Amino acid sequence: MPVARTLVRTTYLELMADAPLRRPSRARPDYELRQAVAVTPDFARFLYRGVGYPWNWTRRVDWSYAQWERYLADDAVEIWVAYVGGTAAGYFELVGDAEDGVEVRQFGMLPSFTGRGLGGHLLCDAVERGRSTGGGRVWLHTCTADHPHALANYLARGMRPFKEEEEYEDVETGAEPWPGAFAPRGRDDATATAGS
Repeated sequence: MPVARTLVRTTYLELMADAPLRRPSRARPDYELRQAVAVTPDFARFLYRGVGYPWNWTRRVDWSYAQWERYLADDAVEIWVAYVGGTAAGYFELVGDAEDGVEVRQFGMLPSFTGRGLGGHLLCDAVERGRSTGGGRVWLHTCTADHPHALANYLARGMRPFKEEEEYEDVETGAEPWPGAFAPRGRDDATATAGS
């Protein structure tokens, strides 16, 4: 996969316990939020890759099954999934820390569900859940390689930047969740067979 040396700016944001959480003005879309209590490495990796491949989330791509199991066994880690019509549409991952509050470590929508007004509401769900478990402060980070509206969403909800960093990173380009995922729709894949 091609790699480009890119200057990436990372912004760390927080919402303190006494700061108001601003809800989106759009009506809340019809989605169901459920905690993945018995989350498996397979499902966690699916969410991570499904949401993150357009934004070059690669830190966990090479994790083994055992690494995923160890990570998910940590009681401080919670994964919450938004479902639309029974289909996973997006998720957030919370990691509690007694000293730092709760980090929203992963957050986002699967590409088929972006642009539907879900992101602002799901972020509010993440902040409310984080506040209920971690003493009030909720924080996260985003970077210039993330969705172009991510930072605006966090700021609109009332989060405030507390640190910025810039560094050059090797960013993969053209990442796909599976081979040919970005091929024009409507073409039949002659190599596909039922049950293969």
